[in-house]
Amino acid sequence: MNSNDIILHMIENGSTVNEICERTKLSNKQLFYRLNLLKLKGYCFNTKYYSDGEIVYNLIKNINLNKEDGKSIIMNTLEDSIKLLFVSDIHIGSKLSDVKYINIMYDYCKKNNINIIVNAGDLVNGSFNQDKENISDLREQIDYFLKIYPFDKNILTFICYGNHDYQVLNECGINISCAINNKRNDIISLGYGLGKLNIQNDQIIIKHPMTPSSDSIKNLNNKLVIYGHSHETKYGFYYSNKLINIFLPPLSNVTNSSGFLNIPGMIEANIKLTNGIFNKGNFKHLIINDKVYKISEVDVELLFGRNIPNGEKINNVENRIRYEKTLMKKL
Repeated sequence: MNSNDIILHMIENGSTVNEICERTKLSNKQLFYRLNLLKLKGYCFNTKYYSDGEIVYNLIKNINLNKEDGKSIIMNTLEDSIKLLFVSDIHIGSKLSDVKYINIMYDYCKKNNINIIVNAGDLVNGSFNQDKENISDLREQIDYFLKIYPFDKNILTFICYGNHDYQVLNECGINISCAINNKRNDIISLGYGLGKLNIQNDQIIIKHPMTPSSDSIKNLNNKLVIYGHSHETKYGFYYSNKLINIFLPPLSNVTNSSGFLNIPGMIEANIKLTNGIFNKGNFKHLIINDKVYKISEVDVELLFGRNIPNGEKINNVENRIRYEKTLMKKL
């Protein structure tokens, strides 16, 4: 049995990416390359993303005509809370971007057992403010991001791309989502302008206004909405429709619309669930200088105006059993 057969066998038996790499002695990057070669031969895969940063591929053997509504994070049946880190507006290519902030952010995740990063857009700077750019070529901005963005086998980054990212597509026909997803399996696209992240029976909306008139999301039936684009930190509580908006600080030195320079930062979220529904949220505003500092913390009730369903099936939950290596000895 050759290595490709072993990979396919382990995928069919529910092995995670890290387990396949451990068995085959391939790096995550090498395995990703192998999977792309298998795709060229006609194999198709679904992807599952787990709350501990694991990835599992499923071999598609039938056609599903139902389009997926957003991406899902699958939790263990014993988990009743999830930690995430919300970041936005890195603006790679701008002189106001700083790789140091990205590395400190990533190290913070590793030290604090955060496996899920949610990025609310403007990953690159596009061609806005060209006088303030140190990388003007749009393709080079993407290549530079892929070069400097850290990797950890247990950390996933979900991105809702913003108006600066869209400009790359609009001006030179390069879809940044495809360019990144073809090279990194730990960076997952949620689309442009509006992203949906399913967690059990609930959902986080990630929004990055694409035009000045598209910044409203109050008509959507979601209770927690994360915004990029504004370059400032603030919380909005709309009791009329039970909506909570969180506007993210930039992870760069960009100014807001008033020309005010916010200190680069991020939001750490710890969300508790009851019967698959968001119950309580703890949000920490963290700023970055030479290290990470917490400057504020808020506890939010996420169940007001909502009913917790009793006896309803909880989605996006699995009892994931670690792959038995002894099975491979029989091959």
